[in-house]
Amino acid sequence: MRIISTDWGIGYTFTEHNQDTIEMNKGLKKYPRLYHSILQHEISHIKNPSFFDTLKIDFMDMFDFEKQSQLNKLPIKMRLQSICPIWFYKGQICTNMFYIVLYSLILIIIVL
Repeated sequence: MRIISTDWGIGYTFTEHNQDTIEMNKGLKKYPRLYHSILQHEISHIKNPSFFDTLKIDFMDMFDFEKQSQLNKLPIKMRLQSICPIWFYKGQICTNMFYIVLYSLILIIIVL
């Protein structure tokens, strides 16, 4: 597993060349407690890579109110980038299935 500093989003986990990679926004280093919490969250995605485990991890994280209040201290650009369901990165289409499912459910509720 490798950890890369980036200037986009908050934290993201992916596999590249059979190696698990975590990208962490370099701005998080100003908030060591939050950095550690987000890093643990991303590591849990690596340890539990199945679709439903990923949804469960992200869903439970929504109710970690202490962490959510810490996230509100981050710049708005960083927070908005982290809730994108689909984006382009390194010439690839990347997805965050949690937000795709969440936004789909919200849309279904609105339509019904």
